[in-house]
Amino acid sequence: NHKYLIDIGMNFLYVSTKLKEIGVEPNEIEGIFITHIHEDHIQGLKKFIKEVNPIVYLTQKIYDNLKFEINKCK
Repeated sequence: NHKYLIDIGMNFLYVSTKLKEIGVEPNEIEGIFITHIHEDHIQGLKKFIKEVNPIVYLTQKIYDNLKFEINKCK
């Protein structure tokens, strides 16, 4: 009964639209697992954090590389 994303390589509008197509509202997403920081895996992360405020699961190394972007979302 939990809903998570693994990476979020597309923009917020695209991801939201695709989620709705499968019957999931974006605010139902509890968390996002970030596997690495290539653009095709994190493009929509900042906006999704601002809009939905999910838990973001990542390694310390990924956090250190994204810290500035993630902190701007708070």
